[in-house]
Amino acid sequence: MNGIKHSFTLIWLLAAAMMLVACGEPDAPPELRISGTVSGEALTDHPNQPAMLVVSRSDDIAALQNDPLNSVIAYVGIDRSDNSFQIDLSNRGLTAGDKILIAAFIDMSPSDKAPFPDIGDIIGLWIDPATFSTGYTLSSGNNSGLNIHINREIFDFRAAVTGTVLGNETGNLTLIAYAGEITSPDFTTLDPDKIAGFTQLEMKGAPIAYVLPILPYGFDVPIENVHIFALLDANGNGGMDTGDKIGYFTTGPPYQPAALTVTAGMTAGIDLGFFITVEENPAGAEPLLINGELVVPDQNGNPSPLFVLVVKAEANPYDLGSLLENLRYFERLPEGTAEFHIDLSHSGLQPGDGVMVLGLWDHDNRTGFPEPTADDMVGFYIDPVSLSPVIPLVAGRPDNIRVSIDRRLTDNQGGVSIALETAPKTPLPNP
Repeated sequence: MNGIKHSFTLIWLLAAAMMLVACGEPDAPPELRISGTVSGEALTDHPNQPAMLVVSRSDDIAALQNDPLNSVIAYVGIDRSDNSFQIDLSNRGLTAGDKILIAAFIDMSPSDKAPFPDIGDIIGLWIDPATFSTGYTLSSGNNSGLNIHINREIFDFRAAVTGTVLGNETGNLTLIAYAGEITSPDFTTLDPDKIAGFTQLEMKGAPIAYVLPILPYGFDVPIENVHIFALLDANGNGGMDTGDKIGYFTTGPPYQPAALTVTAGMTAGIDLGFFITVEENPAGAEPLLINGELVVPDQNGNPSPLFVLVVKAEANPYDLGSLLENLRYFERLPEGTAEFHIDLSHSGLQPGDGVMVLGLWDHDNRTGFPEPTADDMVGFYIDPVSLSPVIPLVAGRPDNIRVSIDRRLTDNQGGVSIALETAPKTPLPNP
């Protein structure tokens, strides 16, 4: 890797020498300017290290890493007195509407002739929290209020995930490798700082091969529990809304997202299928709410996560495969919390739909998605009067329920099933 490192160093030095922005800014407002701040504990931990901002002419991270001489268009020091930055991008061959990549880094080896992102430095990228894109779209005038969180150490490896996105869909496709905790199917809750890889493609009505580069920023190989997601923007409006699709890597029925371990080099054969179509209730509609509490046995310090599962009423409660196939929403509760407050407005469910609500104590969960296996514990909400597990959804009226997690899953020859315990239990729902 030393040859690679030294070649990167030389290229970055040339780019820095050509692109370094001179001190001082013109008094007149420029046609194109970006300004903002940087944040992160690394700034406090390393107050005397130089911090720099880099602007690349496209949102191609690979170009920033491999060809900075042709991709870097501006380079400026960050004011460490208030961690602010501003760059005039006028006369840089850019116009309003162009996409750029913005990165900031702390140079941990300031004895070099010019600062450049290198192994051991700490870097941050501007990432759109709604689309997870690294491309910032320029507006005319001052693009102010940007913030870049510097918190990713640069490591020394090259890696990528490859495979095929299956299906005959059309639209703009965003692929992400996500190495963070997943608490619900609401992708707006994903942490941009946990994105380990990103690329964009276009689907044209047929399967498409992909190569997803893994960033050497923030995670060192091997990287465990990585999920690969495909976000299809079918209507091309730049967001995830009704009609768009979500795909992922899975190992088979019941087609739950599967995690993988990324190592150096190529991780091949990771095919992605679309399993979720985004459905949203009309704008202005009252929310569909369920509030409640899980009643859990003595946990004896067991930190295993608790999940709330919302399943369509037609699922067979005795069949875990049926329950997971009809799963419309889940939420992983914060550690030490048993109360839940769920909004189903983005689940595709409508007022009047019937659902079953389950609690799951997932003893061996590793990936963030619910994974019921033998020795986990579950419980159903059962109406105390009708003894029915089905809750009809009513807009704007939150149901307050208690779900007792009081049944253990056992591993029978026919698969995992719900076992009866010796303690008094709520009745099982009728299949």
